[in-house]
Amino acid sequence: MDGKLDEVRLAGLSKVTEQGFAAGLGLDASFDVHLRIDVLDANGSSQETVFDGGTTRIGAETSSRATRLVVGDGALYRVALEVHDGGRASSILQVSEIQPHPDNGGPEWFEMHNPEGFAVRLLGWSFHVIDTRDTTSHLMLDGLITGGGVALFTGDATSQDTGNATQVFDLGVVGLLGVGQIDVLPNDKGEFKVDYTDPTTSLPATRQAILWGGSTGHLLLSGDALTWNGTDLRDMGDWTVTDSPTPGSWTPVIAA
Repeated sequence: MDGKLDEVRLAGLSKVTEQGFAAGLGLDASFDVHLRIDVLDANGSSQETVFDGGTTRIGAETSSRATRLVVGDGALYRVALEVHDGGRASSILQVSEIQPHPDNGGPEWFEMHNPEGFAVRLLGWSFHVIDTRDTTSHLMLDGLITGGGVALFTGDATSQDTGNATQVFDLGVVGLLGVGQIDVLPNDKGEFKVDYTDPTTSLPATRQAILWGGSTGHLLLSGDALTWNGTDLRDMGDWTVTDSPTPGSWTPVIAA
């Protein structure tokens, strides 16, 4: 406000969806936004990006951009806001670690990372457990993952080690993940598929397919997990077996 950056509102951006932010600006639902906030050095060059989120203008017919310099916490910031007509939403939530065979009857779990600055709604995301016999699926209808956050999906929220998870979702109650004697994720050979259905088109698209066992080279013992190194999300060569799972605390081995 008045040429100054509100630190509280800056910190709160990760809890707001892009759609909610746009609505707060009074924009029609047909418009998308992209917001970037940089700290500038003494020469006016970008020193650090403190927020970057929203829809890119790729595919937009029209786009407008406004830039403003503001002061906050003893530093100079550059705030750049773009408004697009029909840009391309990213929807790039990432499953980053999964444990199909926990030790001592613990809950099955997987974690999902949101690399966006804004929070992302889980509406339209679906998860599918595929084994040699059948497929178990669940479509998310609500919930969100905060910007930069890691959400943990578990077979039992009460006994799950949550680490630094920003959100925890119990999928044991819907039968997608197991705990104790209930196995849903196959221990020896299986596939975990992640789909996203764009609400504007109702067309599902597969975002990830994580495979283990068989000829995959990813053989899991009791207590092992599969973790992504932060490079190519769809390449199983960028996944490794670990005997030291870190539920809710994923950080990329290689920066994406």
